[in-house]
Amino acid sequence: MSLTKKIRGVQRDAPDIASSTIEYSRRFSGPVGRYFLERQTLHLLDYVSQCEPNAVLDVGGGHGQAAIPLVRQGYEVTVVGSDESCELLLQQSLRASKYAFVQSDLLDLPFPDETFDVVVALRLMAHLKQWPLLIEELCRVSRYGVIIDYPETNSFNRCHRQLFGVKQAIEKDARPFQTLSCEELVQTFGANGFDISHRTKQYFLPMAIHRALKTRWFSSMSEWAFRKFGLTSRWGSPGFLLARRYTTSHRNRGYDS
Repeated sequence: MSLTKKIRGVQRDAPDIASSTIEYSRRFSGPVGRYFLERQTLHLLDYVSQCEPNAVLDVGGGHGQAAIPLVRQGYEVTVVGSDESCELLLQQSLRASKYAFVQSDLLDLPFPDETFDVVVALRLMAHLKQWPLLIEELCRVSRYGVIIDYPETNSFNRCHRQLFGVKQAIEKDARPFQTLSCEELVQTFGANGFDISHRTKQYFLPMAIHRALKTRWFSSMSEWAFRKFGLTSRWGSPGFLLARRYTTSHRNRGYDS
């Protein structure tokens, strides 16, 4: 299946097609995979609740990692996918009456400005070359807040090109990815009228190592220790952040680990 689609004569990346497959969902199966999702869901629900939203847009969310827990919490959720196939996992996990699905170019969302209270985009920043355009669109259609995750440059990811072969050997279906720094994101969100109010780094050890060991107890206890001693806040990844419009954030930052 092609990972690009042609929109108005321009080739656009569509990484959400790959992340919306059953094969991709298996990366988060088993005890360690469930540990990853549980921690991510805690951050997600915490950040979403701070914006007190009704309507949430999940961009590229065919993997269901945001839409499923948000729907189950009673939020009004719309999911945008690059292809109709991106709805497959949602159809298997949720009743159609509980969410809306829209097929669209992720960089040209078919909604007026400030349509949604909160906009979420998970599993996109690592694989979308035009990520500044994505952030621009997320901010445009958001009334209050934007939530994303991203591969943090200041982490083991500094060696991701050299170690990609090891990652591929462990995960089998790993894709090349790009890293981003918080400084880049602060600048890009700021150019769109948003301020990063909350940010956390999720793991000190690369997720591939946890997947290789396949032991939830080790993952949970080791990452707890890394957080306690401040290693995760300094060198952890992926980053997970909430950006808010200046009028609602008052430029108060709540960075944690």
